[in-house]
Amino acid sequence: MSVWLTAKECASLPGMPGREHNVRNKLDKCAGGNFEFRRRREGSKAFEYHIDCLPDAARAAVQSRMARQVLADTCSTVPAVVERRGELVVGGEKVQFEIDLYRKCPALLDKRLRELTDNQKATGDARMVIVQEVLRLMDARDGLNMSRKQAVEFIAAESRAGTLPEHVQRAAGIANAKKGESRSGLSVPTLQRWLSSWMAADTVGERMALLAPGKVSKKEVFQYPWMLDFLRFYRNPNRPSVTMAYEEFAGWWCEQNAGNELMLAMLPKVDTVRYALDKLPKAERERGRVTGSEYQALLPFVRRDWSVLPVNGVWIGDGHGMKLEVINPDTGKPFMPEITLIIDGRTRVVMGWSLSTSESQIAVGDAIRHAVSNYGVPLIYYSDNGGGETSLVFDADITGIFSRLKVTHPTGRPGNPQGRGIIERINREIPMRVAKKFGSYVGKSGDKETQRKYRKQIMSAVNAIEKGKPLNNAQAAVIRKVPGWEQLIAEIEVQIARHNNRPHDSLPKRESGEHWSPLAYRKHVLEQEQTEISYLTSGELHEMFRPEVERTAIRGEVQIFNNRYFSKELMQVEGEKVRVCFDIHDPQSVIIRRMDGSWVCDAVWDGNKVAAFAKSYVEQAKEKSIRRSVKNLETQIQRKQELLRPAIGQPGEIDFSLFAAQQINKEPEKVYLFESELENDLKKAGNHR
Repeated sequence: MSVWLTAKECASLPGMPGREHNVRNKLDKCAGGNFEFRRRREGSKAFEYHIDCLPDAARAAVQSRMARQVLADTCSTVPAVVERRGELVVGGEKVQFEIDLYRKCPALLDKRLRELTDNQKATGDARMVIVQEVLRLMDARDGLNMSRKQAVEFIAAESRAGTLPEHVQRAAGIANAKKGESRSGLSVPTLQRWLSSWMAADTVGERMALLAPGKVSKKEVFQYPWMLDFLRFYRNPNRPSVTMAYEEFAGWWCEQNAGNELMLAMLPKVDTVRYALDKLPKAERERGRVTGSEYQALLPFVRRDWSVLPVNGVWIGDGHGMKLEVINPDTGKPFMPEITLIIDGRTRVVMGWSLSTSESQIAVGDAIRHAVSNYGVPLIYYSDNGGGETSLVFDADITGIFSRLKVTHPTGRPGNPQGRGIIERINREIPMRVAKKFGSYVGKSGDKETQRKYRKQIMSAVNAIEKGKPLNNAQAAVIRKVPGWEQLIAEIEVQIARHNNRPHDSLPKRESGEHWSPLAYRKHVLEQEQTEISYLTSGELHEMFRPEVERTAIRGEVQIFNNRYFSKELMQVEGEKVRVCFDIHDPQSVIIRRMDGSWVCDAVWDGNKVAAFAKSYVEQAKEKSIRRSVKNLETQIQRKQELLRPAIGQPGEIDFSLFAAQQINKEPEKVYLFESELENDLKKAGNHR
């Protein structure tokens, strides 16, 4: 180390006198007249002495002072190349093995770097800062030329004393990665190991991989040998709690391992089970506890790119029960209607809609007719596989509506509403906004107490209406909360217009930065892509949207839905199968076509009627629905009455002979719900006289 000091600079050093002339005398003796240790300072009369002639304590103090000056100089840089000295470092072979492995298989290095946490990266960065300070001391600068051992020992000692520069001392605390107040500072072997890792690496990634600390790996779930056995009790569709499942599991465990003290001692505690269960991903934890769409909501999904489809490429349709009550135009009583919406997948425009008492083929057909009359014919109609969407009225090979329109009709998998996420989201938006506009809203987000009072008051009002009693003020007030059919339709129109004309975040953005609205985007796409839309004429709409059934013409008549239709022209196809086209709202006439599609005649409802008046398809569907509801109510009443019948004696003591005698030759009394049933029975009775 080529460091020269004057007597004044050596005063008060450890092992040196305090006065300058005494220091000069001692240095002269140490130099011994050797000009290699004593020389005149250039440009001065003073003599300076080489640091090697100083006592050991004084020489160490000078080196420490110079090292602190180097560390305090933040402008100094780390040398690009440092001479690799031959000191043996514990763990050096392990470091070299790791770096060779990373270079032979770069994927391992990438995996190591990806798995580092923020704390590990911060510790690795701090260790690199400390190593750089060691390298600065090892660099020959201003006469200070510490060996590796000296530099490492100095940094380690200063870190334990807390006398390093502030930023270096802070880095030493982070690099230590140890907890506890007594574990402060760095040890020499540790710092030697970090320095060896730095020198062995060539890139920043390699240095980070070597210097970043490892982390204590948590015990994996599969390492618990009892986990699979516990899951047998936990994965239950009844969704038992952890405590309930653990009780069954513990009972089974004790039964299976009876007499085996070692296995009985291995039964985990319920807290251990909870801890291990929390390590499972949520989808794996809920497997077997939830099924269908609820379980699929926990799984990864695929986003469909609708932007590659043309306008009218795919329409999505679905029905949704509205969470409000409306006055039934036929009965005058409140009920919850069903709305059917059809949306274009590309533009998100609500193409058509229908309102009915249930999601039936009538409602779907009406919505399709509405959509096609306004926006043309689609290429694909995508729906669920409910009864209203998959009726033969739509999908029959020859007579179905979609078959005649050349529309492909795929359906989603049962229990997979995520496949029709677009229409499901709109079903939550438009019907919900409509329902919340009225006081008869009965959805989950409403106030429970308010809804309870509403249900109580509306039942009171309905009972008064059924009994023909005048409504009191409270009953009249609650009835006013229930919208009429026309009010509901008007509000639906408002909300659909709002949806079609407001910016939609699933659509692209305009040049202004705002998203397109569905209708504006549809117009824009049609102009840009020059898509040809197939529209139907009024005549085609009238005829095309008549559902068809196959019937056999017999003596000038065909029969559908218990109604007979007559025309003399049917004699031309006597005994042949024909296609009967009907209007779901108008029962007065039907169109008769041959199987090849050629027109035969228009048959009219006339004579041999089942009912006194012709019943439209809608009315008959309503009649069947009411009949089913009444039957279900009668079954419920019968079951409730059975609960009131006491058991009389023992089964062997009951004498059924008296009961059987009373029932002999006693014809059960029949209750007629509709006049058509009474007339039918009267006709049968007349034929048997």
